[in-house]
Amino acid sequence: VGLVFFLIPGIIFALWFGLAFIVVVTEGTWGPAALQRSRELMKGNMLTAFVLGIVTYGIVLPLGMSGNLIPELHLRVLVDAFIQATSLIIAAVVPVVFYFSCRSRNENYDVYMLALGIQRDARDTPTETGQAE
Repeated sequence: VGLVFFLIPGIIFALWFGLAFIVVVTEGTWGPAALQRSRELMKGNMLTAFVLGIVTYGIVLPLGMSGNLIPELHLRVLVDAFIQATSLIIAAVVPVVFYFSCRSRNENYDVYMLALGIQRDARDTPTETGQAE
């Protein structure tokens, strides 16, 4: 019974604050502000994050164990290094893509960045004299 009382809140806290480290890196906020920002981004995305975590874990775990099927030691070490590098890339890319997906869904971030890009391109376009403004 105690395990359930600690397991469920632990999963909820992990989902709420799972994007905090990405918020720190991309937005430059840290501490309680980053935790609050992570929680804001996760509103309406908790189930998606939970399923995405299970799917990612379901890909990375068997991938990591597959190197043990190779009986030759030296080849197994090489394959394990490649598998661990691949797993690390997957485990790093999935949360970052999910972060930008949450920002796009909650804040129309993609449209905002497109508008900034168009504004920047218009500002950098040469005028009739051939110089940028």
